[in-house]
Amino acid sequence: MKFREAGAVALAGALGTAARIGVDNAVGLAGLESGISTLAVNIIGAFVLGLVVGHGLPTLSPALRSALGVGFLGAFTTFSAVSLFVATATLGVGVGFLALHFSVGVFAAWSGWQAGHRLRVRQEVPA
Repeated sequence: MKFREAGAVALAGALGTAARIGVDNAVGLAGLESGISTLAVNIIGAFVLGLVVGHGLPTLSPALRSALGVGFLGAFTTFSAVSLFVATATLGVGVGFLALHFSVGVFAAWSGWQAGHRLRVRQEVPA
């Protein structure tokens, strides 16, 4: 990875972290449990990453694609928060959360990929 690309990934990672903190704060202000923010960011992140990969974003440089996928979405989403929530919850709540998280997350990633693929194909068709 070139220095310029690494810098773009690092900057995007900082922005992804700030966005994650914003979601956490909004969920806290709404009086909802922290697991909701973890679920929300991971579902959103799965959809957006699927969209990016499905579309390919051919007009973006490889550095910007890495910045978005690895940097921003990598910092925005989290596996460690899921792990901690499941490890500290009751068995039923933990297993239910894990099943919900991964089933909806996989569906979101698939939906994003489908949407991105369709957008790319639509853009390739001459008007």
